[in-house]
Amino acid sequence: MGRGLDGRFKAVRCEHCGDVIGVYEPLVARSDESVRETSRAAEPELPLPHSQYYHRACFAALKHRGEL
Repeated sequence: MGRGLDGRFKAVRCEHCGDVIGVYEPLVARSDESVRETSRAAEPELPLPHSQYYHRACFAALKHRGEL
């Protein structure tokens, strides 16, 4: 699921800022069941359906403001 037909990683965008989350950048994966930190390099199958992805800093800012 995480790679396109040409074998390259599909772009994953931050739900907050809309920028692409790089393969080696830490990210926060949020689903109905959990919130966890990972990276695309550690989990090349990302993105998964029914999940939201955030830059670590964007997620922290939203959580600090009480928006999550």
